[in-house]
Amino acid sequence: MYAYAHLNQYEKVIENSNRLLEIDSSNLSALTYRANAYLKLGQNNNALDSVEKAIKVDPEDSYNLRVYAEVLIRFERYEEAEKCITKALNNDEMACNVLILQAIIDLFKDQTETAYKHIEQALNRNVKQISIKLFKDIAFDKIRNEEKFKDLFEKIKVDKSRKK
Repeated sequence: MYAYAHLNQYEKVIENSNRLLEIDSSNLSALTYRANAYLKLGQNNNALDSVEKAIKVDPEDSYNLRVYAEVLIRFERYEEAEKCITKALNNDEMACNVLILQAIIDLFKDQTETAYKHIEQALNRNVKQISIKLFKDIAFDKIRNEEKFKDLFEKIKVDKSRKK
């Protein structure tokens, strides 16, 4: 599943996850990978169903909470998403991508200063773990060309290029 996910072969991820779930319906990795694949394919209802099952298996897992928050954002259920984000940050202080999700919520709420602070906090934690894909979210279109944010986006690009 991991290899297919990184190759953006989401249908294969779903297919393999379903096979694993036939054997063990509480396989956390299969549920979470499947939820993420559905999310990437825009099948938000299926993503929600799968990630809710994953949360029932392990309600404390930071990655599950991040995926759950990302799905909830798609449904504009921001308060619930923020609860997941808070819980994920309490469980994993290095959860940088969770702070980026919080910034997305901030932007949907037109709270650009708060979004800036959350992005900055994520960068201070561990820039190498930040998913650049999250910055393709439509919420960032509002601020993509603002000078203040350009510096943050540039820092992410520079640090990511060093990683390779």
